[in-house]
Amino acid sequence: MYVTIVPEGQLEQDALRQLIAYSCPKIAIFDSLLERKIPNRETKASGRDSLQKNIHRYRNAAAKAGQAYVILFDLEHDYPCAPALLTKWELAGVMPDNFIVNIAVRSTEAWLMADREGIAQFLSVSPDNIPLKPDEIDHPKQKLMSLGQMSRLSKTRRAFASVTGKSAGSGYNSYMRDYIQNRWRIDIAANASPSLSRALERLRHIERLFQTERAT
Repeated sequence: MYVTIVPEGQLEQDALRQLIAYSCPKIAIFDSLLERKIPNRETKASGRDSLQKNIHRYRNAAAKAGQAYVILFDLEHDYPCAPALLTKWELAGVMPDNFIVNIAVRSTEAWLMADREGIAQFLSVSPDNIPLKPDEIDHPKQKLMSLGQMSRLSKTRRAFASVTGKSAGSGYNSYMRDYIQNRWRIDIAANASPSLSRALERLRHIERLFQTERAT
C-alpha cells in the first residue's frame, strides 16, 4: 500500500514523513501534496485554507484509490478541540479506512517539544524551560521560537530570530528538520502528548490495512 501525504506546511511534512517511517516502516510514501497545485485552480494543495476547501476531495480520492491519504494540520485557536474542528469541517462521520486525519494540538511544535530532553539538548537550553504538557500550551510555536532565542548557541539564536516577533526566522524550518530527522524521539514524545499518541495509533491502522491487503 502506498501513502499520499497532505501536510499543512513544511514542518508538518517533515514530521509526518518521520512519523510514518516510525509507526509503519513497510509503507511507502507515494507523494506529498505540499506545494502541488490543485487541478484547474490557482491554489496550492498545502496551507490551512486550501486544506479545508479540498479535504473532501482527498477523502473521495481515498475511497476510490488503492492507497491511503494521510492529512496533518494544526488545531491552532480556531476551535476549542479537535472534535469541534472535525464537526465543523464535516469530518465527524464515518470515513474511509485509508483516509487518516491527524490534528496536532495546538500545533506540530507541541509534538516536537514533547521530547523534553531531546529538544532541550538540540536547542542547548535547560530542560526546565520545556513544558511538561505541551498539548496544553496556547501558542506552542511561539514557545518553541522563544526557546530557540534563549539558546546558548549563537547559530541557533540566529535561526530562530524573528523580525516581526510572530513569524519564525528564515532558518527555522531547516533547523527543525534536522531535529525531526535526527534527534526527535517519537516514542518519548508520545508519552507527553496525547494528540501525538492518537496520531500514531491512526498511522498504525495503515500498517494493519497493509498487512490485511497482503494476506488476501
